[in-house]
Amino acid sequence: MTLTNTYSPSQLRVYDHCPKEHSFSYIEGIQRTLRVGRRFDFGNYAHELMHVYYQAVKAGAKPGSDFLIKMMESRVKNDLLAADFENIELVSLVWPRLYVFFTFQSPQIDKGITVLEVEHEFHVEVTTPHGHTVILHGIIDLIYRDSAGNIRIRDHKTGTNVKTHTSQSVMLDDQLGHYAVSLDISDVEVSFLNSYLHRGKTQPPPASLFALHRYRHTPVGLSVIKQNILEKIDRILDTKPLKNYSPSCPNCQFFELCHAETRGINVEKIKSLHFRAKASHDSNVRLSVKDQTASEHANDNPKFEISFTNL
Repeated sequence: MTLTNTYSPSQLRVYDHCPKEHSFSYIEGIQRTLRVGRRFDFGNYAHELMHVYYQAVKAGAKPGSDFLIKMMESRVKNDLLAADFENIELVSLVWPRLYVFFTFQSPQIDKGITVLEVEHEFHVEVTTPHGHTVILHGIIDLIYRDSAGNIRIRDHKTGTNVKTHTSQSVMLDDQLGHYAVSLDISDVEVSFLNSYLHRGKTQPPPASLFALHRYRHTPVGLSVIKQNILEKIDRILDTKPLKNYSPSCPNCQFFELCHAETRGINVEKIKSLHFRAKASHDSNVRLSVKDQTASEHANDNPKFEISFTNL
């Protein structure tokens, strides 16, 4: 499938922020030549472990079971042995919080579920009001059928404030709306994992560590979301990308180009000197290989010792 005119939630979000930034990043496909190396953060690694965990649940493992916890412990041990110096601390910080999620939260929210897809990538062809044929694209963290037979979409989010997300914020979440419209699934939810690491001796209550918020879109609601998405794509395709000046502009990697353009300077030389074509793998940095089987994660190293249960 040719992914010309393909639109993801993050791409549309960039357009909302600034049409010119969207044009540089997604139409011209350029980025700064000199880039600071991306360090793996809490969210990246937490999502990677979630991927492994729910793939095992999809294969038949019981959420929170001893087998599954031991498998995840082995995975983390192997990651620590393979990690470079700057990521060893990250693994050691993320795992205790994920351990509590796997042993406490998951057995509650995942009881009786049937995992259908983990990090499901979709490409759905649609036609805009102006007649453009485009592709809606995205990667959904989890699609499952609950014990009542309802199919749900879940997005795993990390952050430092458990109150960030509510049922109302789930209703308004553009990413979940994009997913729901694309796959015509009404039930969406956010599973929140608090990334603030409490260093005190007393473990904080689970209510401050996790949250699950759900929303069920009505057919009318989904139709409105879809109409908004398609009309936005028409604006992208049919209008000239104008600069959206704001105080955040100096932090944009393309500020130099916009500034030069406003002074009547030809920016092609600046592009050739300071920008390059975006590589397709730049946004897919991972700590280790995700697509290993459960048995490959079960290779314990008896010489390696670490405390996995203390926050």
